[in-house]
Amino acid sequence: MKVARAASNLKIIVNSVEDRPFKVQALFLEYQINGYVSKGRRSLNDLIEAVTTVFENKSFVSPQKDLSATNTVIDLEELDLIIIKDLADGFSKREIRKC
Repeated sequence: MKVARAASNLKIIVNSVEDRPFKVQALFLEYQINGYVSKGRRSLNDLIEAVTTVFENKSFVSPQKDLSATNTVIDLEELDLIIIKDLADGFSKREIRKC
């Protein structure tokens, strides 16, 4: 993130509809964001709370977001989903491999 590098004291709060815990966790790990607000009914209140919390040098995650579930979630690619669907439809691995 070029903006964060240009101003190291700049705090970053992400406001997004992304609801997969591992993706939100990646924002904290890869981009060193300071807060995450999930868009929704409470987003305005959460955003206000996030700004206050991040200003106090603490990190913030919308209360409805449970990041502890990151170890139980698997990100499947489109091909994985196709294979799983074919297996569920009764195709053998050999039949799937031929397609």
